[in-house]
Amino acid sequence: MSPNQKMARGNLIVWGSYLVVLAIVLAANGTILFWQEDSLKNVFFTITGVAMAAFVIMMLFVWIRASRARVTMDERDHKIMNRANALAGPIAIAAVAVTSLVLSLIYVEDKNSVMSPYFVMYIALINLVLYWLAQAIHTLVAYSRN
Repeated sequence: MSPNQKMARGNLIVWGSYLVVLAIVLAANGTILFWQEDSLKNVFFTITGVAMAAFVIMMLFVWIRASRARVTMDERDHKIMNRANALAGPIAIAAVAVTSLVLSLIYVEDKNSVMSPYFVMYIALINLVLYWLAQAIHTLVAYSRN
């Protein structure tokens, strides 16, 4: 198994688990407006921090093992990663556009409120998580075809 496949599987596990846990926590509390409650805000930051730490540890583990094993990437690996990045980029950009559009529609209607700065964090997290998931899924599909 190539390092790209290992990273893709790790991304799928880490960020898929992140989305599932976050959806369960937010659904259990009945709101996506996590910043309005201090305890929910702390839970959100903890879940996000654990996911980022798991991602960094997974990436370091894969890179260290690949360098010790002297695994090199061939032309096929580069081609698969280029296609995965080319696919994941527009998906992430579309997520930013849709999220921004939804937020603007919500706040245009309510002229008395101000958009929370936490929405910028939502947009950034949605962008990153969808990018990594799309890249991981495409990478695993591409390797399974070859």
